[in-house]
Amino acid sequence: MHAEVTAMVSYISGAKIRFTHRMPDEVSNELQRSVMTLANRLTPTFDYSRHMIDIGFSLLDKNLYMPIENRELEIWYTPVEFAGARELTKNLSHPLYAICLGGNGMYKHYPPEKYAKVLQMILDEEPPANFVLIGGGEQDLKSAEILKNEVPEIYEKNILDLTNKISFRQSAAVLKFCDMYIGNDTGSMHAAAVAKIPVLEVSCSPGDLPENRDDIIRICNPRGVPCVIVQPEHALPECAVTEPYEPYGCRVRNDKPHCIAQISPEKIFKGWHILRERAEKNIADEVFYMIHD
Repeated sequence: MHAEVTAMVSYISGAKIRFTHRMPDEVSNELQRSVMTLANRLTPTFDYSRHMIDIGFSLLDKNLYMPIENRELEIWYTPVEFAGARELTKNLSHPLYAICLGGNGMYKHYPPEKYAKVLQMILDEEPPANFVLIGGGEQDLKSAEILKNEVPEIYEKNILDLTNKISFRQSAAVLKFCDMYIGNDTGSMHAAAVAKIPVLEVSCSPGDLPENRDDIIRICNPRGVPCVIVQPEHALPECAVTEPYEPYGCRVRNDKPHCIAQISPEKIFKGWHILRERAEKNIADEVFYMIHD
C-alpha cells in the first residue's frame, strides 16, 4: 500500500516501531511527506514497476529481513457462506460469468445498456452461458434494473441477480463457482483474482494518456490471473490534460459515466475472445491492455 497509508495505519495502531517507504522529494506530494513523519523507520523507495500488492510485500521483506515466500492472497469466508454460494449457483449451467456493474464512482461505471449488448453477444456464441450479477448499493441496483429492462428475456432465463442481496464475503464465495469475471474496476474484480478466475476489466483509463508510475491501471490490476483490460482509446477533452495528475486517467466526477462510455460493446466482446484464448493457455504472468479495437 502507499507510504502514507502504511504510516497512518502503523501510527493508529500505537506501535513503537512504525515502518513505511521513504518517498523521494521529487515524486512525493505534500500529503505523503507530512504523513511519513508518523513513521519512525523509513525503508528505501520501492520499485513502482511492480504491482501494489508486491510493493506492500517488499515493505515486509525489508523490515522482517526475510523473503515472504507465500504471496498468494486470500479472502476468508465461513463454511456456511461457501455452502450458500454453492446452493445459489448449483442450477446454473456453465460457463458462468460474474458481472459487476458498479464501482466507487460513476467514472468507473460502464453503461448497463451497453453491458446488455455484451451479454447478448456472448449468448449468441455460447447459448448455455449464464450470468450472476454481484455488487451492492443504490447505483448498482439502478444499473441492474436498466439491464433487466434492456434484455428482459435474458434477465429472466440466464441471469441470477444477487445485487445488494448478499454480503461481500458471500459474493467472494460465489466467485469461486464462476468461470470468469466481466466488469468494472471494483473490489469484486480483485476478489475474482483472489478466486483465481480470469478477469475482463472494463477500465475508465484512456489509452492515449502518458504512462505514470502511479497509474492505477498498472499497479492495481487483477493480480495473478489471465487478464484483459479494455480501455477507451482516447481521453475526452476534460481528461486529456496531464496536470494535475489523475491516477485513474478519467478525472470527471459527476453522476454519469465519462471516458469509459466510449468503449463499444463490440470491443468488450473482442476482449472476451482474447481472454478466453489467454485463459486456455494459462497466461497469468502479464496483463493484456486492449486499447485499440
